[in-house]
Amino acid sequence: MPYKLCELHQQYGPIVRIGRRFLSYTDPDAWTDIYAKVRPQLAKDPNAGAPPPKGIYGLPFAPTDADHSRMR
Repeated sequence: MPYKLCELHQQYGPIVRIGRRFLSYTDPDAWTDIYAKVRPQLAKDPNAGAPPPKGIYGLPFAPTDADHSRMR
């Protein structure tokens, strides 16, 4: 299989469809583009709602990002 893929890439280029739902890439930048995307963290809404019931903070109701991280 690896030799056949090499032949296909030599013939068709850096991106080859090898199945109905599969592509093969030879460009190393493809790994970064596909797998290493870092999504920006959304900021918490300061007006998200009332304090938690009975005044007990839990993971979804952490008042700050630092408290949320600590609880995780």
